[in-house]
Amino acid sequence: MLKNMGSTALLVQPYNGIILSAVKWPYKLVWQKKSGRKLLYNLLTDPKEEHPLEDQDELVTSLWDKMDYIIFTENYLMEKKSLSRKLLTVSE
Repeated sequence: MLKNMGSTALLVQPYNGIILSAVKWPYKLVWQKKSGRKLLYNLLTDPKEEHPLEDQDELVTSLWDKMDYIIFTENYLMEKKSLSRKLLTVSE
């Protein structure tokens, strides 16, 4: 269980636009790519994610840094895919 391990879980939800999340129990940071909004929730006190927390800049930054891994990996894979396509086109 995540809350016992003390680690961070990264989540990707591709429906309704891309939504990325990082969970470090009990906090969850949600980034809505389309709107650019970052919302922080305390899952212990707000499990339905209805009331975003405010004035938690340090925590948001910490979780955002973890989320950067998803964004970096996505960009890296897209770059490799694009490079593969270019190589196939040149060699054909």
